[in-house]
Amino acid sequence: MRCETIEAGYDFLDENGGGKFYNVYQFGSFSDIEPEVREWAADHDGNHYTYSDAIVIESLSQKIITDFYLKFNRPKMPTKIFYSLEKAIDWTNIQMKENESK
Repeated sequence: MRCETIEAGYDFLDENGGGKFYNVYQFGSFSDIEPEVREWAADHDGNHYTYSDAIVIESLSQKIITDFYLKFNRPKMPTKIFYSLEKAIDWTNIQMKENESK
């Protein structure tokens, strides 16, 4: 069963063109993500809207958490952690160009 946050996200994506997206997530110091959302984000079958995820963090504690997320959930789509929003956007642009050439 999907949580309300995921359902609202799917509704938004369906209303705004569908297709696939290149996500850049930027988290503040005290951000919290529900376990259902983490599982959904890593599940290629459940999260069929995503080409790639760039995760922008601010601290060592967030790095530890995101490293754990990557090792435990093993997302099927390209996923990378950044300390800089600009570098996350650059990497995402590369992902877009690589998918356009396929």
